[in-house]
Amino acid sequence: MKLLLLEDDDLLAESLAESLKDNGYLVDLAASLKAAKSLMATEHYELAILDPVCPMARD
Repeated sequence: MKLLLLEDDDLLAESLAESLKDNGYLVDLAASLKAAKSLMATEHYELAILDPVCPMARD
């Protein structure tokens, strides 16, 4: 299963991505909504995990 993870905290994003990958998921990281939209335009994801309080999620 391919996931998109939107998280602006680099340390948290890497930790979450590593844990998800260890459990068999393919993970792409985005640090902003703009980056997430760009990835979604070219990739297919079964699930997107979004940081609801990410200040960059409003760009």
